[in-house]
Amino acid sequence: MASVREWVKHRKAKILLAQLSSADPGARTAAADSLCALGDCALPDLFSALENGDAHVRATAAQVLGKSRSSIVVAPLLGRLTDPDSNVRVAVARALTEIGGSAITPLIGCLSDHNPDVRRGAVTILGEIADLRATTHLIACLKDDCVTVRQAAVEALGSIRDPRAVPALTALLRDWSPSVAQAALTALNRVGTNESLAALRAWHDEKTAVR
Repeated sequence: MASVREWVKHRKAKILLAQLSSADPGARTAAADSLCALGDCALPDLFSALENGDAHVRATAAQVLGKSRSSIVVAPLLGRLTDPDSNVRVAVARALTEIGGSAITPLIGCLSDHNPDVRRGAVTILGEIADLRATTHLIACLKDDCVTVRQAAVEALGSIRDPRAVPALTALLRDWSPSVAQAALTALNRVGTNESLAALRAWHDEKTAVR
């Protein structure tokens, strides 16, 4: 009897997945909600949907997977960090953020990926999750070869607000990249500790003296 119920669920999942490509946003949302209700039995089909040629289907599949908050969906979602469609990338980022803690270790693993877009995406999501376990790894990213990764790491550290990042962020106030230096200024202000605010005052005094 249980096997029959599972078959019915899998069959329903396939029907709902077909509705994810509907031109009607309401129909897509309803299908996504129903897929969430099906639970784990829908996961294999949702993983396949991440590879669908329709960006709407990929984005909605990512959204549903995020709602599962299961660690087993993290790896398939990470595979779409560089999706060609920006809406899909946003949906993947939101899904991984929603999953939270169980996504931390896999995301940290992406920080050494050869593709800077993957590194930057992982850095940004770690900042959104704002887990202190990421701090030391994000500090290491401040030396990344790609300036956009470095800037994203600064912004992520500002979101996490871990005082351990203050010395590294302070050094970047004088970075050769204006965007990184500006991001460091904002991040130190967001950290808001006595040490970070003192660093900002010292930097401001130095700039004033030069003038």
